[in-house]
Amino acid sequence: MPKDPAAENDEYCSACGNTGDVVCCDGCPRSFHFECVDMVQSDSLPDEWFCNECLIRRYPSRVPVHKGIFGSALNYLEKCIPRAFSLPRRVQARFEGVRAGADGDYEDVATTNKAAK
Repeated sequence: MPKDPAAENDEYCSACGNTGDVVCCDGCPRSFHFECVDMVQSDSLPDEWFCNECLIRRYPSRVPVHKGIFGSALNYLEKCIPRAFSLPRRVQARFEGVRAGADGDYEDVATTNKAAK
């Protein structure tokens, strides 16, 4: 099912959430940084480009089938949209003195200890 030509793609990367130069999927609103989808930015980009999920839906025969001990994991990864790793919120909030910033980076949190008088 082709994407509505009037629909706009996201202005942020669907993998890492940051803005910048992105390649837009022609099958859905997602956009990605070139490096987030292992694509080289060049003047000779394909006329159409599809994210992994749209590619699987449109052309299932193009997806490589991996065998061996890691075959099922690799087959799953071929079908997934890349995402930046982040710890679950409950783990992020578990430790004192650090927090996850707006971009998911860990930051030191200044703590002030009041000395007993």
